[in-house]
Amino acid sequence: MYFCTIILVLSPMFLGAPQMPHYKKKGSVSGLHFTNQDCAIRDNNGKCYLKFPHFHGDYLPIGYVSGSLKEVRVRSYYSDFLVICVYETESTEPLPENGNVCGIDFGISNIVALVSNTQKCMLYKGGALKAQNQWYNKQRSYYQSIAMQGHEAKEAKQPGVLNTRRMEQLNRKRNQFFHDALHKIASDVVKFCLENDIRAIVLGKNKNWKQNCNLGHHNNQIFVQMPIATLSYCIKYKAEENGLFVMEQEESYTPKASLVDGDKIPVVGDQEKPSFSGKRVSGRLYCTKEQMLINADLNGAGNILRKAYPTAFEGITDYHFLNKMIVKKCNTMYSRNG
Repeated sequence: MYFCTIILVLSPMFLGAPQMPHYKKKGSVSGLHFTNQDCAIRDNNGKCYLKFPHFHGDYLPIGYVSGSLKEVRVRSYYSDFLVICVYETESTEPLPENGNVCGIDFGISNIVALVSNTQKCMLYKGGALKAQNQWYNKQRSYYQSIAMQGHEAKEAKQPGVLNTRRMEQLNRKRNQFFHDALHKIASDVVKFCLENDIRAIVLGKNKNWKQNCNLGHHNNQIFVQMPIATLSYCIKYKAEENGLFVMEQEESYTPKASLVDGDKIPVVGDQEKPSFSGKRVSGRLYCTKEQMLINADLNGAGNILRKAYPTAFEGITDYHFLNKMIVKKCNTMYSRNG
């Protein structure tokens, strides 16, 4: 398989040359897969338990079960084991269209900027996620300097040199923080859409937007480490579970065009040089043709929606609702020190 991929290196399928697979780490364990013929769900007074083969009386409590068990996967998760249960559930019927749609622009300071044609807006602050990444990078750099004492730089790639127990705990804490935070943000977005009777969501996306980005060393590190694709996936599957329609939209020129003035939004590669009515006057504000100041991220989110649904804001003349947004902050159970 490795030699077959060498031929396809120059195709769009790969972003880089494939590397020869390494040997399995000494002392590591492999994952296990069980079918529903091996494992079973036992119900005891409303509480569900997972029964593994050849284990009698020792059942694993798994909480609420919403479908029929199809598969059980057991994987190594740092110093513990992670049990993943795969269920088959009935597909949710999509809600009928009512013309209410929203656009979402992902960012850093505002991890989610949402604008709908129901004149409802929401900003989800990303400061907690950015701070967590900065703290993680600082701690990891400190522990790496300790681990490299007595070693040369070329030894860093050797197994075990930079894989200390303290660094594994640090990686686990960060990953659990983001897992908890992203699911909560996605749930809040879907809840907001349901409360405002929004039936369709347009997610902004640029292909390979983290490859070869040139924002400076500091901003590159912040942007690349922000798990935007994971958040987009969480919003998509949670929304579809609730019957909402979700689509992705290429978002070139959406931050530069004016939502209020209805600027034409071109696509990257068009021969004509675009010109726009307004401009971004700071990192947070956008100034329209009539000198109206609005949130720049909400302007981008509205243009993403307008790019997918050109008539979404038809009939709306007062855009002051863009300055009356709901602002939310990430509320996670995980802290840096806990």
